[in-house]
Amino acid sequence: MPSKIKYLGHLVNSQILAYSDSVVEYGNQPVATKEFEMKRLALILTLSMVSGFAHAKKNCTDQPKEKWMKEEDFKNRLESEGYKIRKFKQPGSCYEIYGTNKEGKKVEIYFNPVDGTIVREEAN
Repeated sequence: MPSKIKYLGHLVNSQILAYSDSVVEYGNQPVATKEFEMKRLALILTLSMVSGFAHAKKNCTDQPKEKWMKEEDFKNRLESEGYKIRKFKQPGSCYEIYGTNKEGKKVEIYFNPVDGTIVREEAN
């Protein structure tokens, strides 16, 4: 129990003691304050949004799959341009590759599957 305890008053014949600005004791039970709960909620919402963005499906086109390039044709095109594909995925409405670019740098690239344009690229 913290050494500095602040007396806050009586409620239904029980003492309310403050340990800090974020936790109080009602009787013998620690209870979080409204300020603490709001901070905790904000943190939870922020973390869930960040993880949601990380796992969200990528959106590279709104065209139907009938208009997309065939996967094999797309891979052959990239390889003829000098890319080496280690892993190929199709998340959401994108084609995604992990591999190396023409300069030999490791890349993760999201492509529009209709015209093959780069939507997002990360190179190491």
